[in-house]
Amino acid sequence: MYARVPLLESPVFQLELGRVDTSVRAAHALLYATADEFWAACVNEPASAVPLAPRLSAALAWVTENASGVVETCYRAGGASSLKEGSSLQRRFRDIYTFRQHAAAAEGWFGQAGASLLEQPTGFWT
Repeated sequence: MYARVPLLESPVFQLELGRVDTSVRAAHALLYATADEFWAACVNEPASAVPLAPRLSAALAWVTENASGVVETCYRAGGASSLKEGSSLQRRFRDIYTFRQHAAAAEGWFGQAGASLLEQPTGFWT
């Protein structure tokens, strides 16, 4: 409403768009690389899949954190229109933050992955 230039021409928006695009691509790459590694272990040597579980869980938690940051950036960029009941940004904002509350995306999975890297008991997986 009070912008001096259209969003399309805004250097701040361009910077944030570049940042979130990079974040989305990094999350996508991590998720697929980790899933491919886990799948290969399951197919080729099922017993080797169990030790990968903490890393897989940590990857999911990181991707979820990253995705919520991307959605939040988009939500802020949308300005007041993001607040409207029918706004797709408002819906996605609620959805990603709802999923962040799920146990599968909990921050604690990073601790499990760290313990695994240190060859310490991981709790859930050992």
